[in-house]
Order: sequence, then structure tokens, then C-alpha cells
Amino acid sequence: MRKIVGSNQELCVGCNRCIRECPIEMANLTYKDEQGNIKVKVDHNHCIACGACIAVCKHNARHYEDDTEAFFNDLEAGVPITLIAAPSIKTNFPAWPQVLAYFRSKGVKKIYDVSMGADICVWALLRYIERENPGPLITQPCPAIVSYCEIHRPSLLKNLAPLHSPMGCLAVYLKEYEKIEGKIAAISPCISKANEFEDIGIIDYNITYAKLEEYFEYFRISMPTEESGFDHHESGLGAVFPAPGGLKENLELFLGKSVRVDKSEGSTVYQDLDSYAETPEEYRPRIFDVLNCMEGCNIGSGCVKNKNIFHIQSDMNKARQLALEKPNSDFVKNLFDHYDKVFDLQKFKRKYTRPQAYVPEISEREIRLAFALLDKDTWEKQNFNCGACGSNSCREMARKIALHINIPVNCIVNSRDNMEREHQKNLDLYKRNVIYLELVHRIGEYLISVNQDEFQDTVLDVLQDLSITLNSRGVRLWKYFEQDGKGYFQRLYSWPEGNLKEIVPESILSWASLLKAGKNVTRKISEMNQAETEYYGKDSINSIMSAPLSIRGEYWGFISLNSDTERGFSEEDVSVLTACGILIVSSVIERDVTEKLILAREAALAGTRAKSDFLSRMSHEIRTPMNAIIGMTKIAEASNDMEKLRYCLSIIQSSSNHLLGLINDILDMSKIEAGKLELDSAPFNLERMIAKIFSFIGEKAGQKSIKLGLDLAKGIPVRFIGDELRLSQVITNLLSNAVKFTPDGGTINVEAHEIGRKDGVSVLRFSVSDTGIGLTAEQISRLFTAFEQADKNITQRFGGTGLGLTISKSVVEKMNGKIWVESEMGKGSNFIFNVELQRDDAASAESATASISSNEIPDFSNFKLLLAEDIEINREIFISLLEPTGIAIDTAENGRIALNKFKHDPDKYNIIIMDLQMPEMNGLEATRAIRESGTQIPIVAMTANAFKEDVEQCLAAGMNDHLMKPIDLNAVIEKIGKYCGAKNP
Repeated sequence: MRKIVGSNQELCVGCNRCIRECPIEMANLTYKDEQGNIKVKVDHNHCIACGACIAVCKHNARHYEDDTEAFFNDLEAGVPITLIAAPSIKTNFPAWPQVLAYFRSKGVKKIYDVSMGADICVWALLRYIERENPGPLITQPCPAIVSYCEIHRPSLLKNLAPLHSPMGCLAVYLKEYEKIEGKIAAISPCISKANEFEDIGIIDYNITYAKLEEYFEYFRISMPTEESGFDHHESGLGAVFPAPGGLKENLELFLGKSVRVDKSEGSTVYQDLDSYAETPEEYRPRIFDVLNCMEGCNIGSGCVKNKNIFHIQSDMNKARQLALEKPNSDFVKNLFDHYDKVFDLQKFKRKYTRPQAYVPEISEREIRLAFALLDKDTWEKQNFNCGACGSNSCREMARKIALHINIPVNCIVNSRDNMEREHQKNLDLYKRNVIYLELVHRIGEYLISVNQDEFQDTVLDVLQDLSITLNSRGVRLWKYFEQDGKGYFQRLYSWPEGNLKEIVPESILSWASLLKAGKNVTRKISEMNQAETEYYGKDSINSIMSAPLSIRGEYWGFISLNSDTERGFSEEDVSVLTACGILIVSSVIERDVTEKLILAREAALAGTRAKSDFLSRMSHEIRTPMNAIIGMTKIAEASNDMEKLRYCLSIIQSSSNHLLGLINDILDMSKIEAGKLELDSAPFNLERMIAKIFSFIGEKAGQKSIKLGLDLAKGIPVRFIGDELRLSQVITNLLSNAVKFTPDGGTINVEAHEIGRKDGVSVLRFSVSDTGIGLTAEQISRLFTAFEQADKNITQRFGGTGLGLTISKSVVEKMNGKIWVESEMGKGSNFIFNVELQRDDAASAESATASISSNEIPDFSNFKLLLAEDIEINREIFISLLEPTGIAIDTAENGRIALNKFKHDPDKYNIIIMDLQMPEMNGLEATRAIRESGTQIPIVAMTANAFKEDVEQCLAAGMNDHLMKPIDLNAVIEKIGKYCGAKNP
């Protein structure tokens, strides 16, 4: 069977009109596309091509195909074709004589009126009834009706009159009695005629009126002025055969009104056929005249649209009058006597053989399960029957869901209820977030306003408030420390137990390593080992949730929430517990450090105000982010806007990070003052260390449109043994200051040289120059003094504690070096320092990028790489690192540019390195768009995000692999070699 009706899924909006009008339960399949939109498509195994869906679709999502274009192409090629035209051509094309003339001009020699075929069809039906006396008959052989019986009601096939339609009868006549050669084309008002022609095999083209008109308009064809008629004119009432009741008029001329002829037309005909199938034979009419189209074939599924029904009925009435003006009984009797002498009835018979479509049997249990999917558990819900899904009743919809041809989300009531539940869920979440923000606000107020004497009791009050708000049994704050090579946890504060200074070994907790790795941990008593069960069980604790607390990436300890029931904890629970833990720890450290610094000030700088000023500055710096945290919670309390709540939470997070950074500086200064600043000694790669720093600083510089430059001198070693973290801290400090004090659009350059070498030790000189505000000689004299800044106004304008350069000076001096600055007011600054580092001669001889020898790296000169990265300095570093490989590198500043470059020449590149966080279009969006083209080009993600879920997200988007930032040259070379197949020369 031909696939006549098609679906354009892009245009479908899921309005369900097609389902509502379609008479066939299984002919439409409803589903959700990848974007979550409801779509409906045709199931061709069940579609009868009645055209109802095309007529009601307002979005051009349903269409059909006929043979108009093939017909004209074959005429152009000289194929001999005879044309037959339904009488409704006169109502669809008022200028039909000119249309026939146009056909003849294109090569059609003979054109016949199907009215003659209708006379033959009536004659054949009468003779079949007289000679074979069959049972009740279903006639008016409409192809959509035939398809319905064949596919969905095979029990009715025995009742279908086994005779050709008028078009089929005329085609038989032309082939058998006129002996025409070549092909036959039919101008038809019906799209489903294509199925009939395919079955009978004697008509080659179905040309519908609508497609014919489209063809004329598309090619701007003008009709000729001359006219033409048909090559056969002798017909009786055949012209009115396709009209409503037309067959009945023909039959009554011979059978009179003694024979019962019932009729059914339009959308209810298929329900009437179902009723007919269930009706005992004695109650059925002698002839059941059925039509798919309500107004007969004059307004069929393939007719010209927007025709005025009254004009058509007027034209049909004129045709009826012309037919009736003939000497009816004598003319038709003589015509049929002629047919008796000339025709063989058997030649006008046909068979119906199309196989039945499979429809699964649906049980009552499956209907109930479908109702459960629709959340319809009451009689009222199951009989809502709004019809919005396209079904006549909720039960019909449930049946379609059980048949897997519709989906619960297509039920508007189900969707409404789901939206209400989701809204309530979001409302509950919003209310909980408001409560949590109020909690953070209260805790911040408690800690910032309490005096030293009341601090211990205030912390316990805070833990109590936190425990009650989170509906838990208690909260504990644990600090981690090491002693004699072993790890321990000290319980500093807990509620309701109080200030118990309990110490437990780290080994008692099986999840301690997860906490150190920065992971939140939730455990139920049933999941704990014996030691954990004994420890927590004695306090009747059945589940815990622990959140790690870190200071500058170093593990400080954790805060835990305990429950006396086995329960789960939400992400919001974890977030508020962590935020409150940071506030408490920050307050503890602030008071401890403040107390120590006051003592240090009194002992070391008595009579001066340097440290007093510093303490004032420090207090301001610490309280500023704490005030921001409290202020944002207060703002959030007064807002019911989810976006504003998210904004407040983001400010709270950034303020907490700033607060921790200040505390880190204070702790470092405390070590320096106490003479306890020690350096680690471990192998590290200088080149990679600088790449990490630039990856971090690049984003801050990019926000001010500052251009970053880097110059690693040729021949400089890259492998050393020393304290990478502290050296990185110095360079980062100088770069951060340069970014802070350089105006928008400025320039910052970093240079590194080896200025000496002796006994395995290199003397390295680093310089960080900027085009910033510059310094006076007096400011320079105080620049590296502890607890002071170059200018007191600096604090008011730019913030900061003034400890950064003092810490940097101490670190440099620990590395047997010195640090100084060259600057003029208004002309920028150049900070320079020397350090001594032991070379790592035991490692493989790595040199700076420019001096990597060719036998250590692969030859990628035959490959072209596309790098998508929005930060300019990162692009420069990447290109510089890979320069010795010979690979050609093209760059794109964002995913949109990368996508356009790839589409312009898909075969140009061998591999794409794709950053994830980019403006306009990020790396994941760009990758999905590239994969839509079907290409398999390797795409490797390049990002600072390395959690398992981040990697899985990259692979799900279509990426092949993942690279960590900062850039690792060996890792990049390994990925290129893996996917491009290069080998070392």
C-alpha cells in the first residue's frame, strides 16, 4: 500500500486536531521529541488515506503526494497517455474546457468523461444483483471505505460489491473494448484513489485537482484560449453518480423504491460501518451506499480547497437537470441493452485482498494501568472527557496509551495536575530556601556582634539553631590535626552535648578520605562498619551528613548533622550546613588570630600604630564580606523571586571565598611573625606552574580587557625541586596586584630568565610589569613593610590587608633571593625578584617550549587543529606549547565562531580542542551542533572541571575525550597522537 499521507514533524505543534478527526484509532502515533515537544505522526500500516487529518491541520504538518509531476514528466518524454476525468472536474475547474485543451497541447490524444464509467458501474451492479442474487451489499466503491474494510473490518469484505469503481470500469472499457495502448491517467477528486489504482493495476496515474492547481500556479501556466471536450459523450445519469445520493437516483430508475437503499457519508460513516458489521443480516438494507466525503466526490480529499459549497451544489444541480432532460427510461434502457450485447460482466469485477492490520487486544487491567499513568484514580477523573487529547473520552485515551500510540503528557488534565505538583514542589523549595537564608542571616548576626567573653556560648546557640532548623538530633564541628604521623579529629563544638574537647582517631571513620577529597558524605547506621556503629550507636544516631571545610585548599575539618532516624539529606541541607560551617570556622579563626596579633603588636611594636592600623584594616576587610553575607540574606528574605534568591546565594558564596582568602593571608603572616614559615621540597614543572597561574589570572584580566603577555627565555630549564606552591603564591600575588591597579584596556607582561647556574642550582629572575597607576619613591620605601600599604587611600579605593607583598618578600628571601620594584607615578610598575632553585637533573631533560628538541616530540606538521578558547593568553600559551610539533592551529574566540569555521570547510581540520565555558555559545552547545552534521571529527574538551559528572556531560554532548586545565603539554600531545594517529619520527 502506498504511503500517501505524510507528516512534517518540524511543523507539528501537537494540537491533536489530526487525532480528533481521524476515524482510525491506530493511524496516529503521539510521542515527545528530543526537545520535549509533543508530536504526532502517521502510522502507514493503519492509515486509510481518508484525508481528514490534512483537511483540519492548520500548521501544514500533514500533506499528501500524488502523480501529477510524474504525469507531466512522462508526457514531456513522449509516453502515450490516455486521460480520464471525473465529472467533478467541472465544479473544481470552471474553465475545464480550456484545461482539457491544455492537456491535448501537451500530448494527450484521448480524454474520456468518467460519467460513462459510472453508467457502466450502475449497469454492472444491476446485472450482478439480478444474476447472482447476493446478500446485502455495500457499494459506492470509495477507496477509503475499501481500505477501511480491508485493514480494519475484513468481516465486511464479503459484503463489498465486487465491482470496479466508475474510474475502474472506464479503464477496463478502454483496455478491453477500445483496445487503447499506453498508460491511463485519471484526474481524481480523491487522494486515496492511488491505493485503488495500485490494487487494480490498470490506471497508472492519480492526478488530484488540488495538486493540479498547485502545478499550474507553481509553473505559472496560462490556459489556452481554445476549448476542448471529451471524446465520448453518451452517458445517462453517470454525471450525478458521485453526488450525495447519486447512486440511489440511478438505482431507483430501474429498481423503483421497493428496494431499500440506505446511505451514510462523512465522518460518521466508519462508525456506521462498525454498527453495520454488528447488525444481523435481516436488519441490513439491500444496498448500503457509503461515501468517505460528506458532500460526495465534488469536495473530496484531493479537491481544490476553499470552494464555495453553494456554487458546487448549483453546478451539480445543473448537471443533474441536463441528465434528467434526456428521455430517461428509454435512453438508459437502450444504453444498458447495448451494454448487455457488448460487455462481459466478469471483466468488470475485482477482488479485495489487502491484509488486515494488527491491533493488540487490550485487557481491562491494561486500561487500569494506563489510568494510573494518567493519575486518574476516580470515576470523575476517568470521565473528564474534555477531548483536548484528540480522543472522545478519557477511556479511549487510556486505551491508546495501553496501545503505546499516545502518551500521558498529551492529556491536558494530567499535564495541569503535574504542573500544579511541580509548582507546589518549587513553592516548598522556595519556602525552605527562605528559611535557610534566614538561618544564615541570624548566624552571621550572632557571630559578628558577639563579644569575646560570650563567644563560646554563642557558637553553641548557633549550632542549636542550625540543628532545629534542619530537623536533626544535633550538630558537631570537628577540626583535623596530625600527631606522630597519625590523623585525628577534635570535636571543638557540639550541640546538645556542649563544648566537649573529644578527640577520636581518623581511622574510626571509613569515609575520612572522602571528606579530605572535598566530598560530602551521607551515611545511615545500616551502612556503617562496626567501629562507626559502636561510636554513633551509643548516642542513638542512625544517620549522619558530613560536609568538609577547607582553608585555601587545605583540609581544616568538617561539620556533621546527626539524625536519630535513617533519613536522606537534600542538596539544600548540604549547602546551608556548609555555609554555616564556614561562618563559624571563619569567626573562630578571626578571633583566634586577632587575639594573637594583638599580643604580637603589644610585644613587637609597642608605641606604634602600624599594627593598630592593620588590625583596623583587617577588621574592616573581614567584616565587609560577612556584612555582605548578612545583607544578602536580609535581601533574600524580602524577595519571592527565585532568580534573586539564586543571585543572593552566589554573592554569599563569593563573599565566603573572599573571607577565606583574607584569613589565609593572616595565617601566613602569623607564621612569618612566629618564624615558622617553612618551604616544601618536591619536583615541579615551571612551565606548567605558570600555565596554571595564567589560567586563573586570565579570567580576571579578561573582565578588564587587560592584555597579558608571557616571555619564557629560550634555554630556561623547566624541571626544578622546590616549593611550587609558595613560588606560585608570589607570582600570583604580583599578577593579582597588577590586574587590580591596571586600568581597563591596559597591558601586563611576565618575563622569566635564568641569570646564573652553579652546582645544580639555577638563579631565576622573574619580572611582572604593568601599565597601572605606578608608585612614588616614598610609597616604594614602605611597600614591603609588614602590616602597611603604599598609601592608606589604597585600602579605601582597592581594598586588601597589605600583607601580600610582605608575604611574598618572606617567601623570596626563604629561596635565597630578593624582590624589588621599579616604578614611577602614572607610568606603571615593574616588580622583579630573584630566587634560587635546585634543578631536577634526574628527570627527563625538559627545556622551555622554544627549545624542545625534535626527537622528543611527534611530528604533527600534516595536521590542522581548531582551538576554541575565549581567553587570549590561554590561546597564546597553547599555540606556543605546540609550536615544536609543527601542527597548524586555527583559533576561535567562542563556540559560535568555531561552529561556523567548521561548517565552512568540514574537511579542513583533523581535531578540535574545545573549551567549555565560552560566551555566545559554549563548548557543549557547539559540539552538539557539529555532531548534528553527522561528522566524526575528534573533539576533545579542555576545561578546569574534572569531576566525573563533568566528564560524562562532555561525552554525552558528543565529545571524544577530556583535557584538564591548566594546559599539560604531554597530555595535549598524547590526545592529538591518539586521535590523529601520528607517530614519533
